[in-house]
Amino acid sequence: MRKILETAVVLALVAVLTAVIAARFNGARREAHLVAMRAELRNLVTAQEIFYDVTTDSREGSRYAENLEDLAFVPEEDVRIEMRAGRSGWAARAESAKLDPDEYFCSVFVGDAEPYPPAHSEGAVACEPQRRLR
Repeated sequence: MRKILETAVVLALVAVLTAVIAARFNGARREAHLVAMRAELRNLVTAQEIFYDVTTDSREGSRYAENLEDLAFVPEEDVRIEMRAGRSGWAARAESAKLDPDEYFCSVFVGDAEPYPPAHSEGAVACEPQRRLR
C-alpha cells in the first residue's frame, strides 16, 4: 500500500511540473511570435527608407512605396502585414497566424500616415500586449 501511495505522490508531482513547464513554454512561444512581428516591421521600415531614398522624382521629390509589392517585400510565412501609404508617409500593422489578432499585434508608422494602434511614436514599433508575456 505504501508503494502505491509513493507512486501516486510522484505522479502528482510530475503532473504539476508538467503543467508549469507547459505554461512557461506557451508564454515563450507567444513572445517569440511577437518578436517575429517586431522584426518584420523593422525590416519594413528599412525597406521603405531605401525605397524613399532611391525614388527621387525631380518634380515631386521622394515618395514611399504604397504597397508591399512595390518594395518586393515578403514577410515571414506566419506574419501578415497590412499597410496603408501615401507619398509622404505610411503605416503598417503586423499579425501572427499563430496568435489571436485581436490580442496580439504590432504596428509602426512614418510620416503623415494615420497610425494603426498602438503605434504612437514615428518609426517606433509598438505591440499589444505592451508588457512582456510570462
